[in-house]
Amino acid sequence: MTNRIIVILLVFVGFIFAQKENADNSEIEKAAIKKYISDNNMQNFTYEKTTRIKKGQVINGNVIVKNGDLTVAGSIDGDVLVIFGDIIIKNNGRIKGNIACIDGTIYQAEKSVVLGNQIETSSKSLIKKVDWNLEKEKQKEDDNQNWMADDYDGEYAALPFGFWKKQFLFRFNPVQGWFVGLSLPENIKAIKKYVDIYGFFGYGFSESRWSYSGGINRWLFDRYRYRSEIGIKGYDYTTTNDKWIISPFENTLTSIFLHENYQDYYGRKGFEIHASQNISLFLKGTLAYRSDTYTSMKNSTNWALLYPERSYHPNIEIDPGTMHSFYGELNYDTRNRKINPSAGWYGKISMELSNSGIGSDFSFNQYFLDLRRYQRIGKLDRLDMRIMTGSSEYYL
Repeated sequence: MTNRIIVILLVFVGFIFAQKENADNSEIEKAAIKKYISDNNMQNFTYEKTTRIKKGQVINGNVIVKNGDLTVAGSIDGDVLVIFGDIIIKNNGRIKGNIACIDGTIYQAEKSVVLGNQIETSSKSLIKKVDWNLEKEKQKEDDNQNWMADDYDGEYAALPFGFWKKQFLFRFNPVQGWFVGLSLPENIKAIKKYVDIYGFFGYGFSESRWSYSGGINRWLFDRYRYRSEIGIKGYDYTTTNDKWIISPFENTLTSIFLHENYQDYYGRKGFEIHASQNISLFLKGTLAYRSDTYTSMKNSTNWALLYPERSYHPNIEIDPGTMHSFYGELNYDTRNRKINPSAGWYGKISMELSNSGIGSDFSFNQYFLDLRRYQRIGKLDRLDMRIMTGSSEYYL
């Protein structure tokens, strides 16, 4: 009986970690051009392998790149299609039409301009279901690989999963003083496309404290269509819950030049284990277990460049202790960019539960809703709207 269970578990593990191969490239290319090149009256410029549109270079037509990455530092007046590669849009790069990336990731710098839609999708969405099944059967005969069943039909267009972040961390506040660090951001384009290692570390000079966080995520099944994910992370850092009021960069400026601090900080040390599932590429659910130790922090400096006669308000103290909690989140995101979006919706509903029955020093139920809308109303103008609300129940 025990041997049978082991065999079943081994088969199940093999089933989960099986990988998929690309279908016939020429068929995918034809289907992609038909679907994503919207203006057939413009000339198509087709390139093989890695391609770069240099600064100052202007392409008056559609750009198609096969089996390689496309870097855009110049201008493209038509649509862009990259098959089996990434699209990297540099600062001052400009794309007038739509962008489609097949089995790849779109990376967009903050000062670049994309006037059309951005789509990341799987090559599987371009193959008819019956053809894909035949391809899978052929592959089974060739190398006896296992394949997962198709639970989703149709196309699931993706927002840009990959985007550039500044990896150098720099800020100032009265609790940490000057803080300098390095980060490795989370990214769906990861090792062998299924594993992501991320984190940061840095040092607060006035508080004389190192802060760090490190984690690893493992995607199961298809990272675009299924996006099942498990992960774990550990951390020990000084943090704040007030980033929704003012960003760390803006708070740095007000601290240095106005001698005003608008964020309160505390110490957090612990770990988190989570599992998440993309219901679609816009809707994601997450469940997590957290084990944290919280400590109060005090101001460690009163320095500011201007208004030296002023003093920062005392950092608000928290109730220190150990908290074990279960966390759940449902996240909906159709923004065209994560950084400075100009269109789309963002919504998050979250719930966190903690009580003494699981060894926690705190007993509470906490609920939170964050709903945002980004509406473009002109070429250089947009309207941002946001609703936030929350509720909590604390027990003695």
